[in-house]
Amino acid sequence: MAGGLRKYHTKSRNGCSQCKKRRKKCDMRMPKCGNCTKWGTTCDFTAWSAAVRPLIEKQFAEALSTVNALAYPMPLASFDADDLGLLRHYATTSSLTLAPKDTLALFQVSVPGEAKSHLFLMHSVLAFSALHLSVIDTHNRDRHIQNAFKQHQKALVSFRDSVKEVTVENGGAITAFSFLILVYTIGLPIVFGFDDATNPLDSFIDILHVLRGAWAALGPSMADVENGNLRELVKPQPIKRKPCVMHAMGAKVVRSLSHFLDTSSIVEDEHRQTYREALMHWERFFMNSPCKPPLWANALVWTMTAPHAYFKLLQEKRPFALIIFANWAIALIRAPNMWFNAWAREVVADIWQMSSKETRRGLMWPAEVCGIIPKNFHPPDCVCWECREGDPYLAVRDSAAAVLVDRSRGDIPRDSPERQLQPVQPYTMVEQPAFQNLMKAV
Repeated sequence: MAGGLRKYHTKSRNGCSQCKKRRKKCDMRMPKCGNCTKWGTTCDFTAWSAAVRPLIEKQFAEALSTVNALAYPMPLASFDADDLGLLRHYATTSSLTLAPKDTLALFQVSVPGEAKSHLFLMHSVLAFSALHLSVIDTHNRDRHIQNAFKQHQKALVSFRDSVKEVTVENGGAITAFSFLILVYTIGLPIVFGFDDATNPLDSFIDILHVLRGAWAALGPSMADVENGNLRELVKPQPIKRKPCVMHAMGAKVVRSLSHFLDTSSIVEDEHRQTYREALMHWERFFMNSPCKPPLWANALVWTMTAPHAYFKLLQEKRPFALIIFANWAIALIRAPNMWFNAWAREVVADIWQMSSKETRRGLMWPAEVCGIIPKNFHPPDCVCWECREGDPYLAVRDSAAAVLVDRSRGDIPRDSPERQLQPVQPYTMVEQPAFQNLMKAV
């Protein structure tokens, strides 16, 4: 890797024996401290560096039971003891917050493997590791936060200095770097807390805008990323799956939103086609998502590839654009990720607060999932997929999904006083285990 890490001195009693003997401050730089290099003496860290390599590799291998040994060496020559500690923490702990078990190797092994050749990505990995440490090691929180800031700044400087153009060689590293910078950025409010001055929706849209720019810059190199070691970041791997209750629910939501799009007064006529294309794009994303908790990076791919015209309407906070965005956020809420869950809930809550009564009719599902409104507490004129059960529009277009649902309430007309006065009853799902697993995930 080009370049090296700037040396920061900290008081320590862990210096090498030569520095202790001469009562000199030891910079503990691997594989030979600065003083020993100057004096031409044998340094303890030379032997330590050789000994620690298999130890760290063992830590990686133990954390990921499906991998017997790492396929890449650790770049010890340019890292000090603190950096190695951060890398070890990333491999054994913080990477576990980024992915479920079946895709853990992507962040735990593949990303650090790519970082061995790209200093900007390695610093980004270390910045995220330090930020995670600030959450779990509260006694040393300030030190970890300062370390995270330092590594993050180094990552940005290294990126500006080393990346002049996107190539086949650096496309995967740039993609991973973009995602880790995103996680770091949204992680700051998780560490410091959301304050009244923070507008989660504005902040998240701004972050996605930057990420869309980085995504567009990849251009032709995206095909190489999709076929490389980090392909799961940008392209969910095809899997064989049985029909899933979640997909039946999603199909009903799409049909309800389609009807809402065609009939609601909040939708501007000149933008209906843009919304229709965005909704179809979201439907393809949702129906191709696995029933098991998805990888958050795959969810973000939808926002990267959504039509530009739609994203512009989202930035303008047009009501139906917000409705689609809130329903998309359910994928982030389901993802087993401490960083994105809180943000998704904050964003949906923000959208709910700013929305009119008419707009809220299209926000019932995300509002329920986020706990903003109690389940089954719907207004009489609600158009969500539950309240429109029995509607001929849905009955015809969702006949394939109907087998999964108990339609016992379908004989109650929509304008019936009984339907309006009684609280909405939950569906009886045929695939109870799958439905229960989904509810656990959200």
